[in-house]
Parts: sequence; C-alpha cells; structure tokens
Amino acid sequence: MKARLAARPLACVVAMCTSLLLPACAGQQKDPPEPVTNTGPLPAASDLVRVHNAGVEHLDRLWARTELRLRGVDKDGNTIDETAEGHFQFIALGNVSLTVNKVGETYFCLGANEIFYWWMDLRKPRNALLGRIDRATPKTVERFGVPVHPLDLIDLLGILPIELDEPANAPLAWSRDGTEAELQLAGRWGPRIFSFEVPSGSLRGVRLLDASGRIVCQSRIEKTERVSFRDDPSLIAQAPTRLVISIPASQMEITIVMHDPQNRGSAMKDAPFRPELLLKAYNIPGDMVRSLDPAPVTPTEPSSPASDQQPHTEPHTNAPQAD
Repeated sequence: MKARLAARPLACVVAMCTSLLLPACAGQQKDPPEPVTNTGPLPAASDLVRVHNAGVEHLDRLWARTELRLRGVDKDGNTIDETAEGHFQFIALGNVSLTVNKVGETYFCLGANEIFYWWMDLRKPRNALLGRIDRATPKTVERFGVPVHPLDLIDLLGILPIELDEPANAPLAWSRDGTEAELQLAGRWGPRIFSFEVPSGSLRGVRLLDASGRIVCQSRIEKTERVSFRDDPSLIAQAPTRLVISIPASQMEITIVMHDPQNRGSAMKDAPFRPELLLKAYNIPGDMVRSLDPAPVTPTEPSSPASDQQPHTEPHTNAPQAD
C-alpha cells in the first residue's frame, strides 16, 4: 500500500515534468479576490529579478537528497499522508531527475531533458511512459494531473534565472496581504506569477496559471540554504531546501525537503538525464515503454551531452546516481 502511494509524491514534484496524480477531486478554483492592504510604492521589477538572479547565477548544477511528504484526499475521500526519500539532480537548463525510494529501494524515476520527459515505475511489472518535449500538449500532460508545460514546471523550484524582456513594462502588483510583490510573466500555456519578499527581494513562491487565469500549480519556498561547490568553493548560490507544492484541482500538497544541496560541477554524470540509458539500467523491456505522443517514441538518439559513461547503480537497486 505504501509503495503504491509513494508514486504520488514523486508525481507531484512537477519540477520533473510529469505526474501520476489521481484524477481531480474538485474543480480548479480561481484565487478569491481580497483587498490589498499595501498601497505603497512598489519596488522596480528589475531590482527584484536582479536579486534573485544573483542568487542562482552559479546554480547550473544541483544535487540533493530529498524527503517528500504527500498530504491530501484521494478520489474516494480517504486522507493521504505518505512519506518517501530520494535524490534530486539538475543540470541547466532543462535536465532534471528525481528518484523516489522506500526502505532503501528505488520505486520510481521521474525526469526530463531538453528532448524527452519520462516516468518509470520500477515495481513489477516494470514499465515507463515517455514523451517528447516538443510534442507536449495540454491534453497529453493532463494525463498526469498537471496541465502545465513540462518546461514551465521547473519554475516552481525557483532555481532558474528570470528573464525580463521589457523590465520597465513588467507587470508588478502587491500580493493580497500586501507583504509581497508579484511579477506576472508569460508562460507557454498560461501566465506565471513570481512572488518576492519586500524589501529583501527573495523569491517566496511561484504560481502557474492556465489561459483562463485559474491556478494549476503553485509553490511556497519556506527555506533556502547556501549551496556547496565542489569545483570552486568560493562561489555562492542559494537553493530551496524546504518548499510546499500544491495542486488545487487534486487537493494535494507536497512538502519537499532538500538536504545537503551541492553543485558537483564536473563530477556530475549525465546518465540520470538519458532515458535510453535508464531504460537499460532499470531493465525495462521495450514492449513496456508507452509513448505519450501519437507516434511511438524511442530514445535511441543522444538525448543529452555525449558521454561514454554507463549509469552507476546503488546496492540492491538499478538506480543511476551521481557520485
């Protein structure tokens, strides 16, 4: 039972581009209008973005041990409160990997690179879902419960720099309680809203909306820590070490705790971001790989920087991990 439920926290960590959430328990709700209590002058959007970007400037790679806790209500009205562990890995711009473990064994692998996104279920019978980023559609991604473009989901973690095309015209407004400045930018399928603490400029949360303005997914960053750098310890960057992701349509809330965040630099391997290597390492047969696209998808082409290395495995599992 616990192994089955462990799928959902992984799924909900939508920075990884896919999800196996249960069907929505309730319709998506628009944010209720509330009075704004702060009518003072807003900081400049460019200043807020500058503070954030300085904190993630050197965060081109990130590795961390993770704890996941899922709380919510399933489609039958039963309360869910489940925990799991795993590893999170990231190489800019779009290479992401998350494994979910229970009692030392890897059950699920979720990830994306600049070409593919995938979900691998390592319980018996082992199987995988695989899709191409450039073929993703709202209908395709909604199969996982989160109709957000895979490349927008990583924004929830607050580890990417924010780009402003026209800083002087960037739409900025006070939050409902007047404590944060909210910057709205275009996403691929709907707006993205970044919430900054004032006056520090720290990013405190991100909301992803659909085209009609409804919240599809949102995060709250509760804690950040300095990242350690293996190649150059003098570098400075901040990464979230505790954040909460919620998906209103499914009434689910996921708390993610990242331990010992590191930029492992040249020591990080690309195997966790190559589905063709993962399928082999996890012993998933070809007839158990299902395509998310109308046409079959086969990751035989190089899907990340060329490498001759093979995935390293953990004891008692076939899970590729960074050293």
